[in-house]
Amino acid sequence: ERVGRVEGRVSELIGRVDEAQFQAKEVQKNTSTLSSDIGKRIENLEKALESLRGELKGISEALDQIKEKKALKDEAARKAPDDLYNEAYSAYKAGRYEEARDLFEKVLSKNPDGKYTPAAHYWRGESFFQLKSYQEAIAEFGEVIQKFPKSEKAPGAYLRTGTAFMELGDKEKAKLFFDEVIAKFPKSEQARVAKKKLQSLK
Repeated sequence: ERVGRVEGRVSELIGRVDEAQFQAKEVQKNTSTLSSDIGKRIENLEKALESLRGELKGISEALDQIKEKKALKDEAARKAPDDLYNEAYSAYKAGRYEEARDLFEKVLSKNPDGKYTPAAHYWRGESFFQLKSYQEAIAEFGEVIQKFPKSEKAPGAYLRTGTAFMELGDKEKAKLFFDEVIAKFPKSEQARVAKKKLQSLK
């Protein structure tokens, strides 16, 4: 009977050992799964962080560009009208017509009613003319003719409008503007040139 109890106890202990071994294996299995899951999560987090770093770098570069453009804009805004106009005119005289065109536009946007407005329109028109953008040139010369008919740039604006129409092959409109130069500014140098151009159109 005592042996039976011992055997029973041994059997019970063996059962507990088997259960403990089973549980140990389950824990090990779960730990392995958990470890793998954690590893994947860490890997995904690292990828997400790398992506965020890339985005942040792009944002930082974009901000730097915005700051640089703002600094250039502020510098241009600080320039006195005389300086800006002289810079534009110097660009034109140097043959940098696209730069001159854009700078004269800045003169006009900063000082739409300033003392340089008629001249800025005129020289912007000349810049377009040199770039063979004759319609745009005519539009700028038209600003001088319509808004500043008594300015010193008006005779030139009439003459160059006529010349632009010549370049476009519209002789009739060219003649009209040459006639206007002669009628409105008969003693001007532009009138003398207009007469010669009229003769060439006959």
